Amino acid sequence: PTAMDLCVLCMGAGADFPSALRFVANEVGETHAVCHEELSLLLDELELGRTRVQAMAALGERTESRAVRDFTAAVCQSETKG
Repeated sequence: PTAMDLCVLCMGAGADFPSALRFVANEVGETHAVCHEELSLLLDELELGRTRVQAMAALGERTESRAVRDFTAAVCQSETKG
């Protein structure tokens, strides 16, 4: 949840979504290796051409965390509905 809050703060400060994710992935680093790995994988998927909805949906499917699934669902809904 802290990583998601930090991502939201970054975007509120003017960063785009991938930049915010990159910042958060670098900040959590070795302290939270699983979070770092998942965010890095998400960024890789975006760079390889997957849409934000596809990449976020894949993250939601890979994780067991209810908070992450809720976050990914919110982002997907936001992207879909504009």
